[in-house]
Amino acid sequence: GRWANVLGLVHHVAGQGKPWIKAVTRAMSQVLPLMPEEVNDASSETSIWREAEAAQIGSGDVDAAEAHSLTALEHAVRLAARINSNAHGMRDTEGRNSDVAIGVFPQFAMFNHSCRPNCAFTFAPGSRAMEIRCLSPVPPSTELTVAYIDLYQTTPARRKELQATKHFWCNCVRCGPAADPMANDGTVADGAA
Repeated sequence: GRWANVLGLVHHVAGQGKPWIKAVTRAMSQVLPLMPEEVNDASSETSIWREAEAAQIGSGDVDAAEAHSLTALEHAVRLAARINSNAHGMRDTEGRNSDVAIGVFPQFAMFNHSCRPNCAFTFAPGSRAMEIRCLSPVPPSTELTVAYIDLYQTTPARRKELQATKHFWCNCVRCGPAADPMANDGTVADGAA
């Protein structure tokens, strides 16, 4: 189901940083006691985290023994990390260029990033449904890619942001070794002040 799709997403807990983990753990420890038993008791047979364990074992995230030993708090922190790593901004549909909310769309988390994407995320007016639109004709067998970040930055700035927020070093066609350092891609030249 939808819950299993969310729980199957990568969480990068270790990459979130100690201050983030500490703050989220503190917040979740205050929220969980207010939740129904199926949320705040990981050992309960009706626990929502049972499905989390199966998804984590299936993805190779943890082995069975580790999955069964996780507390509701640890599951909740991993869920927050999944949201942090995989959520997308939901744009204002009334013309303002800003995010008004975030959403987790597991199918769209499967799209890889490129600093020269051939697709973009959109939302239909009046809808909470995310769509993918091609930005130009895409040849058959070409990977569909989207931008995870603002592309109007230098290559070092884009790479730094992707490493800090998405936990990977960008080697796309615009950043990687085959990139043309003299190409005019509409950004400030790398190394320029």
